[in-house]
Amino acid sequence: MIQRVIVAGGGTGGHLFPGIAVVDELRRRHPGLKVLYVGTARGIESRVIPQMNEKLETLDVSPLKGTTLLGRLQSLAKLPSAWGHAIAVLRQHRPDVVL
Repeated sequence: MIQRVIVAGGGTGGHLFPGIAVVDELRRRHPGLKVLYVGTARGIESRVIPQMNEKLETLDVSPLKGTTLLGRLQSLAKLPSAWGHAIAVLRQHRPDVVL
């Protein structure tokens, strides 16, 4: 039985809203489902998820595409920390499913 779900992604509504729709259906099938959304502080999820009274965990990542060489290097430098944070979130919440 599914009891805990993590929905990762966001940035745009094209990623976030399908995840929300899947969660709605999972909750219909599994009342009491615990859900955690994982995204960034600057994506659409940072505005939408709190308004829905859902839990949001943010990772400090930034785009690699569409930025300067310095921006890409700064983004790459953030990855080890973000990776560690993501692993910690998975260990803490122990999801049955990650979407």
